[in-house]
Amino acid sequence: MKGITFVFVSVYLLVMSMGEYIIDLDSSVVNITCMSLILLFGIPHGAIDNILFLSTRKVSTYGFFFIYICVVLLNVAIWTVLPEVAFLTFLILSAFHFGESQLSQYVKGKTRWEYAIYTVWGFFLLLGFLTFNFQELNQLAVQYSEYELISYVVANYDLLVFASCFTGLSLFGFFTYLLAESIIRLESVIVELMILGLLFFSFHLFNFLVGFTLYFLVLHSLRVLLQEFQYLKKRHIVIGLAQFVKKLLPLSLVSFVGIILIFGAIYFKLLTISYSYVVLVIIATITVPHVYVMNVFYRHYPKST
Repeated sequence: MKGITFVFVSVYLLVMSMGEYIIDLDSSVVNITCMSLILLFGIPHGAIDNILFLSTRKVSTYGFFFIYICVVLLNVAIWTVLPEVAFLTFLILSAFHFGESQLSQYVKGKTRWEYAIYTVWGFFLLLGFLTFNFQELNQLAVQYSEYELISYVVANYDLLVFASCFTGLSLFGFFTYLLAESIIRLESVIVELMILGLLFFSFHLFNFLVGFTLYFLVLHSLRVLLQEFQYLKKRHIVIGLAQFVKKLLPLSLVSFVGIILIFGAIYFKLLTISYSYVVLVIIATITVPHVYVMNVFYRHYPKST
């Protein structure tokens, strides 16, 4: 994954060089751009969940989609009835998923402590995001009623700082253990800590969507897409990049059409919620089955040191 790290640092330096320009831009322009990028890359990286899962499990395609859609619809129902529970569940699953995609190249997630490493890494990232954007997120919760659920998570700044420090120390302890067991090289630990440091600085410098988009776009979505491509190519399911893109297109296009229809309903006042909240719910509902599929995928993805 050295290539992804190089891309991240390059994009990071580009964003930093445009820092003053980005800060001076109208916030609505920045938010629309970030949400568009999150959807543009976020949806395709989960658009071949069926291919990945069926490559390792003997399940019919119809059976897979039936279960997948049922899980998505159930999650939509939970967001409607119990949004606080749905949001907390989304944060927990996201923490695990982010950590797994970042660290699965070192540890394979076959034991509970390895699952703990993934979750701690992800929570350290998310807690840093929440801590550095504490005031902005609280203002969002006050300004828009649907975002009131965020206030349950960012209700206490001191608690967020304590939790961030605790997870940071826990992560350092896990890395120390991995080094002692020769599971990971010192160079890799330094790179991982450098990446977290750069991300936290971007969380501090920019608004919450810019900092998160920088992470989600390069370090998560592009990383996962590359991992998926390498895996499918190794198993001779795809031959080259063009064929891989064709595999991504069908469900990606279906998802984009669905999003356009939902946005149209909001525009014509058929739905009385914000566009950004819809993006949040869409990402959250897809995340639930996607996390399970990717967990199965990473058990078969090759490990490095």
